Amino acid sequence: MILKRLFFLFKILISFLILYAIFKHINIPRMLQYLRMVSPLTLTGILLLAVLKWVIQCYNWGKFLALNPQYEIRTGEVVRSFLIGEALRFLVPGGYATYGKMFYVNNRKSATIISVSMEKFFIIWTSLLFAALAGIFYFTSLALYIRIVVFFIIMSMPGWVYLIPRLFPGKSLYPYSRKYNEHALVIISAQIIFMIITLVQYYLIITSVQSFRFLDTFISVPLILIANIIPITYSGLGLREHFAVLIFTRYNMVPEAAIVCSMLIFLVNNVITGIMGVVLLLRSRNHRISIAKTASSNLIK
Repeated sequence: MILKRLFFLFKILISFLILYAIFKHINIPRMLQYLRMVSPLTLTGILLLAVLKWVIQCYNWGKFLALNPQYEIRTGEVVRSFLIGEALRFLVPGGYATYGKMFYVNNRKSATIISVSMEKFFIIWTSLLFAALAGIFYFTSLALYIRIVVFFIIMSMPGWVYLIPRLFPGKSLYPYSRKYNEHALVIISAQIIFMIITLVQYYLIITSVQSFRFLDTFISVPLILIANIIPITYSGLGLREHFAVLIFTRYNMVPEAAIVCSMLIFLVNNVITGIMGVVLLLRSRNHRISIAKTASSNLIK
């Protein structure tokens, strides 16, 4: 536990050092000027798209839970556990914190572990897929056949899941495999739509501060979002902004504008969801404490 906390503090320190290195060369008044250029209408549009993304994430979380044939989907439980999982990502050290939402689902814990693992796998896979596709156009100095081969290898990764029951024949994973067959196409489609919406969000923000082609957004943003899956900073904070400055400058965007775009998207997509999850987490905790007190009182009587 001490090592985990130390690693968590180390990640926060790395985020702080990267942000410090970035902001040391940033003109704060100019950054605030770019921030004011983002209109309330644009922010509203980005927030509405974020709500749509949350719906997609909840929908897919329900599909991952349904990999257990015995699980009965309850919409309220799916939404609540998803939001609590988002809160735990911020409150508890390490990305493994999302596994804590298994305690808020009426499902076998081993089955929920599989569900969370599959969810994390597809989140990482989607980021890698779009980054590999973007890399075909971005990394022009690399041989074309290498870029294409990397893309197709990553694209095939969901198919590797079918091999897991064969690798672990004694684990009774075949029922999960059959449910995966049923839901895989829907899950993949939802993940792709989710990423496209993220690209649209970035496009709306970027075009508020300068002219920008959607094709350039399609190429640059997935490479920036890779920072989210590199576990050396706190929720990608700092590293993502560094990538944004590094990559967006290739498209003649000043660092101040790049940071505004990156941080606004992070605030809308992640922080707001985390805050809602914290509220649900506290309410759930208070509810459990109330039940425990009532039970103790009844025992005393």
